[in-house]
Amino acid sequence: MKEHLKKLFEYNFWANAMVLESLRKTPKTEERIRKIFGHILVAEEIWMIRLQGQKWSGKELFPNLTPQECLELFEKSKTKYEAYLSALEDEGLSRVVSYTSTEGIGYRSAVSEILFHVAIHGGYHRGQIASETRDNGREPLKTDFVIFTRE
Repeated sequence: MKEHLKKLFEYNFWANAMVLESLRKTPKTEERIRKIFGHILVAEEIWMIRLQGQKWSGKELFPNLTPQECLELFEKSKTKYEAYLSALEDEGLSRVVSYTSTEGIGYRSAVSEILFHVAIHGGYHRGQIASETRDNGREPLKTDFVIFTRE
């Protein structure tokens, strides 16, 4: 399972890098798109904090970040997840993490479930970015997993 998760995160980083490059090329991108992408990056940060057994101290969940702020958050997230996945042993996938949701509700989830969620969460919101892009008269990025595997 660890190898599948590594592949999913490679895809997630690839797709996020594509969105980031698009934001850098078109810095006047609509605020909603910047906020959705900011949310992807902040959520990845939140989940890493939880995986490390720390408490999230609360930030804007849909921040309107500049391309430079996105780049910094992206690079930080990529480095942390790559290191986490490299150090993770198979038995660590079933370890249960206790955390508090952004609504203040306590939950417990296995590491594997959290990691799958992080990867899927990014895909969900990149779909929103694609819809928003098309609604604004532009062709959206093609960030499907199968396109990643073809490259």
